[in-house]
Amino acid sequence: MITSDEEERQRLGYHVTRHYTPSGDRKFYAAQAGDRSILNLSYDHSGKIVSINHGPIPSNRDEPISGFTLCTACNRWILGRNGVAEHLDQTNEMKKCWRRGTEENIIQNILLYTDTRHDVIKIDVPEMYDETGEPIDDILFTPFIKTLAQAIIEGIQISLNVDVDEVKYLLMVNPQDNNRSSIVLYETSEGGAGILESIVTRSIFHRIVSEALVILHEYEEKQCDRACYECLCNYYNQSDHDILDRKLVLPLLRDLLTADVRVVKDTSPTTVNHYEHLISQCESSLEKQVLTAIYQYGLPLPDSAQEIISENDE
Repeated sequence: MITSDEEERQRLGYHVTRHYTPSGDRKFYAAQAGDRSILNLSYDHSGKIVSINHGPIPSNRDEPISGFTLCTACNRWILGRNGVAEHLDQTNEMKKCWRRGTEENIIQNILLYTDTRHDVIKIDVPEMYDETGEPIDDILFTPFIKTLAQAIIEGIQISLNVDVDEVKYLLMVNPQDNNRSSIVLYETSEGGAGILESIVTRSIFHRIVSEALVILHEYEEKQCDRACYECLCNYYNQSDHDILDRKLVLPLLRDLLTADVRVVKDTSPTTVNHYEHLISQCESSLEKQVLTAIYQYGLPLPDSAQEIISENDE
């Protein structure tokens, strides 16, 4: 049960953003229908999730979020609009700095952050399409990707009997296209419990998709128009209720229900450049064949080529 006090704390809480930094050891998969990739996935056993606290959310939404303020004289955090003035006022017996700090001791606009390692699945959608296979207008990408993320999260929770706090998601903006984002699923416990690693197995992947379709009223005669509290809407995603639309993602989920999940090679620029460098160092056709097979099957590439390994400097 959500109380009014809890709702107020969340409304006037802290502005926290989360970001994902991939590790150097990822596995890549594609959900394919024939030769066409419907969904691209990467699994990262040690992905870095960075949480940044930008500061308290002001009661007046027109005011900027200004981070945290610290007095280095007494090592106290200063809160409130008039917090600094009250802290430096030596006549204020309740809030004054007991070390007689001055303005030189005040540091403002501080951001707090943590970085932790988690099991991560990153999901990219190559193209959006409607029931006839025609492309969906790019202006609908944000409603589409947020609806898909919510449907997948709920499919995981129900099909794998996962608590609502065990797996969460964030949207990561594509650095090559600010109008596109990736879905980043991550296990909240550091190290992971194997929940996300299991998703890339074909049977579990299909079970999650099947459950997502059930959640979105695919098999019911009585259906909501776009989203409701029986499918996509909940207390925690209230800010997205106006844009959630189950109809946007149903064609994709229907195709995913019969898609094959295959290992694919890493096509990121860093890996491609490293692969090309290793190929240029090969001294025989056999080396090139082996290296190409490793790359094509999505296995980790060697760190270097033609490196002499000696024992006791011999």
